[in-house]
This record gives sequence, structure tokens and C-alpha cells, in this order.
Amino acid sequence: MERYRFHSDGALFYCTFSVVDWLPVFIAEAVLKIVTDSLNFCYANQGLRTNAYVIMPMHMHGIFFHESFQAKPLEKVLTDFRKFTGRQLADYARSHLPRCSRSARVS
Repeated sequence: MERYRFHSDGALFYCTFSVVDWLPVFIAEAVLKIVTDSLNFCYANQGLRTNAYVIMPMHMHGIFFHESFQAKPLEKVLTDFRKFTGRQLADYARSHLPRCSRSARVS
């Protein structure tokens, strides 16, 4: 199955990021801060622009575009966002969440 579908003629994308096994990871304020800090970093340093986002207990949705209105730079920024944020969340889970939740990964 295709993981990402960025179309070269598109400028605005609706994205969903979910936690593997749908574990309710996005419930602690510290976890939400990891996500919002990552979004803010991508805004300030990588050209990510956000029209809207919502963080649910097991996933998040967002409407994003790149400041250049090009799909390729947006794809790179969102891939970087997902990888960095996923690592941060995994580190947090290892030290703060119950053992049964520690295998949580963001996809």
C-alpha cells in the first residue's frame, strides 16, 4: 500500500498521523507539547505552514502546505516532522508510560 500520496500539482494537503496499534498516547500535556513544539520548529525553520490541526488521543489530523506552495518540500518537511516527533514520543514513552505502552510508534 502506498504510504504517502503527494501530488505535484497540489499545494495544500490533509494529513493524518496515527499511533501504531491505536494506543492512546496523545493524552498527557507533555506529549502534546512534543507535537506542538515540533510543528513550531518546522514552521520557523523548514517552511511548514498549518491551516488547522487537531490532536486526538490516538491520532492527529492536519491541513498543511509549504511556504513555497510546492509538494516536494512539503513532503520532506512532513517526513522529517514524523521521524523526529516519533523519536521524541518513543523516548518519552520509554521513561513515562506504562510498560505495555512503550512499543507505541507514530506512523
